[in-house]
Amino acid sequence: MTPPGPARSGAPASRNPWSPRPRTSWWSGCAIWLISDSPFESAARIVIDFATFELNRKPNQFLLAPDGLCQNATPHERAPSFDLPADMLINRFRTVALAEPRVRVLEDERRRGQMVFVQKSKVFRFPDHVDVLAIEMPEGRSTIAVYSRSRLGYRDFGVNRRRVHDWLAKLEN
Repeated sequence: MTPPGPARSGAPASRNPWSPRPRTSWWSGCAIWLISDSPFESAARIVIDFATFELNRKPNQFLLAPDGLCQNATPHERAPSFDLPADMLINRFRTVALAEPRVRVLEDERRRGQMVFVQKSKVFRFPDHVDVLAIEMPEGRSTIAVYSRSRLGYRDFGVNRRRVHDWLAKLEN
């Protein structure tokens, strides 16, 4: 029977204090943070008020809204109208959004016609938030306000605009 200890396992008895320290714990911590819920995701779990919120100065956002809804922000594009009631519109939007990869619901206020989604980027898992508000119009019609933005970084290279256009195209089909 051999005695337990470093001699049996082949590990050195002591570590050289001048050798470089392994960085595996730092890298593994970064990897866990990227695939888990980040503080940027949970910190903004507040449903925005489209009437009073303001756009920031970064180009990594896209706002689609009907005329007159946003008092402190100018939408990038005007929202279309739909031939369905607002409650059906928000439910269809939810179905379209959740069919996309890496999307989940952060806030579900469908009874108020509002939802918040997060979609993470494919490689680095950066969170992008998408706030949606379905608005009732006369004669059983409705419209929608969508605010998509990157939570990290300065530029988005048109990702938020493309996301909103893609989801709206799927919503209209």
